[in-house]
Amino acid sequence: MKRIVLAFFVSLFFLTTIVPAATGPIPILILDGQSSQYHNWQMVTPILKKELEDAGIFQVTVATAPLNDGDFSNFKPEFNKYKAVVWNYDAPDWPAEMRTQLEDYVKERWRADHRPRVQ
Repeated sequence: MKRIVLAFFVSLFFLTTIVPAATGPIPILILDGQSSQYHNWQMVTPILKKELEDAGIFQVTVATAPLNDGDFSNFKPEFNKYKAVVWNYDAPDWPAEMRTQLEDYVKERWRADHRPRVQ
């Protein structure tokens, strides 16, 4: 747990020093809703949200997924609205459609972040 917290703060430091302030707030989605007995997501999510918002460069939205055997028909986060998704979720697989949407988002974000930049 200490390594995760340390990695989070190191990442936060680099994001706050590298990203210019003029670009506006960076939209971030925290996805939570279920975890094993070893991870208290209900306690961690508000801390993550506060730390990100206190940095002054993030606009944070929290999406809480239903339990694994719950009804996912109304849970449709629009991943493409966000520059990053913070994963505070540890449960068995989602329904196939949700998993595909998240995988497509990750692939597209990677492509967008690795396109050659014209100077």
